[in-house]
Amino acid sequence: MNKNYKLEIIEADGKFPIVRIIFDYSRQNFSEPLDFATVQEWCTENENGWRTSYDTFKFRNKEQLTMFILRWS
Repeated sequence: MNKNYKLEIIEADGKFPIVRIIFDYSRQNFSEPLDFATVQEWCTENENGWRTSYDTFKFRNKEQLTMFILRWS
């Protein structure tokens, strides 16, 4: 699958990992944009992190972060 976004891992305070989803609008033929509501729903259903802003998700530990990366990258 050709994705038009990338995940940027941010260490805010060293305690909770944070991921920001960044779109690449420079690509000519990209797939459908990622629906953040779908990502938030997945996080809620799997009790895996929470949404802190439009494109940013926060996690309790590195295991949750790893699950998120495996699912959305």
